Amino acid sequence: MSGEIPGGVPAEVPDDAMLQDIVTLACRAPSIHNSQPWIWRLHGPELRLYADYDRAVPVADPDNRQLIISLGVALHHLRVAAAARGLRIELTRLPSPPRPDHLATVQFVGGQTPTPADVERARAITERFTDRLPMGPAPDDRLGDLVDAVSARSRTRIVTLPADTHPTLAHASRISEFQRRYDATYHDELAWWTADDPDRREGIPPSSLTSASEADRVEVARDFPLVVTDHSRRPAVEVDHATVLVITGPGETTADHLACGETLSDLLLEATASGLDTCIISHVLEIEASATMIDNLLSSADPAQVLVRVGVGEGHRPPVTPRRPVGEVFSRM
Repeated sequence: MSGEIPGGVPAEVPDDAMLQDIVTLACRAPSIHNSQPWIWRLHGPELRLYADYDRAVPVADPDNRQLIISLGVALHHLRVAAAARGLRIELTRLPSPPRPDHLATVQFVGGQTPTPADVERARAITERFTDRLPMGPAPDDRLGDLVDAVSARSRTRIVTLPADTHPTLAHASRISEFQRRYDATYHDELAWWTADDPDRREGIPPSSLTSASEADRVEVARDFPLVVTDHSRRPAVEVDHATVLVITGPGETTADHLACGETLSDLLLEATASGLDTCIISHVLEIEASATMIDNLLSSADPAQVLVRVGVGEGHRPPVTPRRPVGEVFSRM
């Protein structure tokens, strides 16, 4: 299909198979509790990304900050998928102020030859997973190269927290969970998104969670429901040695959160391509007291938007987490 974009430039829209392929890869993006709060609509020559607020997580994320970050991750995943398929795109963020749920418009403006890096990043989409187990330390050179590479492409800032901040991080994590301990609505919401149902195409399956002995070895983590396993996974890693990276943002607008999500996606994929495992940390920013502790660790006045544990996690890879069928999230208008 072809059409016109402003300025009279011809827009070549990929065929259905190609569109479904790149949208499917975009939807491999991680999201808060694997809620997958996105809708993709093809309007003529434009592929539009909308927020699906019916899939919000209102107790853990009352202002939808993490929902918008999740959509930023999906948007960057789509950019990566398109580049690897030889598609050149133009992107407009927040194109319609009267429609705050319309977060981005993608226009296809021709072809290009994918670079090896384009192909590698797209491959990382299918290989990335959330590693909630204890990790070994990331080699300093790989970690430094990772932060430098992503920072050079980012509109936000990435801060590497030194090892001596770990006690404060662990304390912030405990404070966050303590303040949630008697919050029945929070635990009901968490239980819904972690229900053990093999037919569900959303939420976090038991195979992606940890046992009590595994959780005890990771001090900076959300207290998810525990699972029973035949044996403790990754037993050689007695204590988590992952480095924590913090993505900060200049403000608390939708544009700021969307940009943080795009940086988060770039960081996750670059880490995966570098042979490193990752785990997103968000619970410490959901409570004011623990969020303040994190902000006090930063050398920047910009607030923390999301944290990521990065390390080496050999010896275990959980099954692929479920995703909704592409027909539920993508359609032509």
